[in-house]
Amino acid sequence: MSVSHSEALEHCRSKYADLVSIHDVETVNILADKAKRAQMDDLEVWIGLHKVSHGFTWSLSNDTFYGPGERLFRKWSGAELSILDGLQGCTQMNENGYWTNSICATLQYSVCLNVTHNATEFVFIKDLKNWSKAQIHCRRHYTDLATIRHEDDNRKVREISSNTTVWIGLSSGSWEWLDKSNFTFRFWHHEQNEPDISDIGGICVVADFSQGGKWKDRRCKHQRTFVCYEEPDSLQVIVVQFLTKSLDLNNQTLNVDILKQLTQKVQGGLPGNAALRWKKWLAGKIFFEIKLSSAADLI
Repeated sequence: MSVSHSEALEHCRSKYADLVSIHDVETVNILADKAKRAQMDDLEVWIGLHKVSHGFTWSLSNDTFYGPGERLFRKWSGAELSILDGLQGCTQMNENGYWTNSICATLQYSVCLNVTHNATEFVFIKDLKNWSKAQIHCRRHYTDLATIRHEDDNRKVREISSNTTVWIGLSSGSWEWLDKSNFTFRFWHHEQNEPDISDIGGICVVADFSQGGKWKDRRCKHQRTFVCYEEPDSLQVIVVQFLTKSLDLNNQTLNVDILKQLTQKVQGGLPGNAALRWKKWLAGKIFFEIKLSSAADLI
C-alpha cells in the first residue's frame, strides 16, 4: 500500500503507536531484515522523521542538559537574524562573540561541546567544514556542536576561537521524530548533509532499503509504503558496568557486538517477542565513565 506521509501517519496512529523512529544501527538492520523477508528490500518506505520550521533550535536536544530558560539564550549581532530565502539557516559566532545567521554550506572553523560525567568543555576545531559536516564531526568525536546556554558559555567559546568566526550548534529548521523522541542518530544516504530545502509541501524522510535503509528526503505528498511500530507490553532495565580503560565503549560497532553477546547469554530467559536494546543518554551516548574510590562502589 503506497500512501502520502500524512496518510501513513494516520494509519499508524489508528492501528499501532506511530510511524517508526530509528535510533541506532541495530534498528536499521532489523527493519532491513523484515523488508527483505517481505520482499520490500527494493523499496523506499516512510519513517517517522520530518522537517519542522519553528525558529532556531540547538543541535543538542537532550532536555537534561538545559536549566530553566537556557535554551533561549541568544547573542545576535544587531539585525543579522534572517531565514535566508527559505533555506535552513545556521549560526556562526564572530570574533567579537556575537552571532549571525549564515548559509549552512559555508566552510568555516567550528567549536564542539564535550560533556563528560563530571565536566563540560568546548573544543576548537581548526578544520574548515560546512555546518552539517561540523555537526557530524562533533557528534562522532565529542558530544555535539557547541551549545551556548548563558553568557559564561559564550565567553568560553569566544576565547578558544582564536579571533575567528566559528560554527555553533544553533540552526533554523530542524528534523524531528513524530513521537518526539531525541534525534541524535543519523543515517543519511552516503552521509549526505542534512538537506537544506525550503518547506514547500513538507519535507519528510524515507528509508531506502535498496541502499541498506539509508535515509533520503522526499516531499510529504509523494506516495510510499511505510513502517509503523507498537509500544512493548513491558520494559525491564538492566544496568551494565565494564571495568576497562582500553575500549571506547561508545563505539557504534562495539555496541552492536556487545549487545549480540548479551542477547545470546540471556536468550533462554527472554519471552519469545522480547529484545534487548541500549538506552541512549545525553547526545546518544550509552556509557559514561565513573570514578570508583574502592571496589565497594561496584556493589
